[in-house]
Order: sequence, then structure tokens, then C-alpha cells
Amino acid sequence: ETSLDREPLDDGTRAALEYSLPAPARVTLKIYDVQGRMVRTLVDHEAAAVTFRALWDGRNGSGAAAGRGMYFARFVAGG
Repeated sequence: ETSLDREPLDDGTRAALEYSLPAPARVTLKIYDVQGRMVRTLVDHEAAAVTFRALWDGRNGSGAAAGRGMYFARFVAGG
């Protein structure tokens, strides 16, 4: 079963996103703001059937702080 879990870290500005794959697959994991704009790509590669932990440090793709607020993670495996 493919799964994705999230846990906040320390001061709430970082998050750990952990996913498990039952079989090898192409995986993407992207962070979006509430307006639907992509903030950052955390994962974009072929992955083995493993459990993997991606850390988001609260920064956008340029390295600047994304700011406080609500963000969404979009996880796609095999599609």
C-alpha cells in the first residue's frame, strides 16, 4: 500500500513527509500554497519499494522562506 504521512518538526516551520511504496515507481512530492501555486518540488525521481523521508525546511524553490501559512503536499507515485 502506498502511503504518505506528515509530521511537523521543532518550531513548526519545517515538516517531515514520509512515504512508503509497495513497488518501484516514479515519485513526485510537491508543496503548494493555498492559491494552488507550486512552492517547491521536494522529490522527483524513480524510487525503489522503500519507505523514504523528505524534509521540507519551509523554503521555496529559490531558497527564500515561504512564510507562515497553510501549505499542501501533492504526492504522486507511478502516474
